[in-house]
Amino acid sequence: MRRRRKLIGILRKFEAKYGLSTEKFIEMWRSGSIPEPEDSDILADFMSWESAYEVLKMVEEKLERILNVTE
Repeated sequence: MRRRRKLIGILRKFEAKYGLSTEKFIEMWRSGSIPEPEDSDILADFMSWESAYEVLKMVEEKLERILNVTE
């Protein structure tokens, strides 16, 4: 649960910094609506944002499996 909260915190920081929800960012980033930035710091942010999103999905899927097993 701590890892999940930490990941959500990371996503919220990127959302505040760039003014986009994570879901909207991921949709736009993956579709190419957001071009790859030339600024290496912004590119690093975008890659970290996408990575945190993917890790959160994996953590939530694992939690879901655990909760389903215990029911």
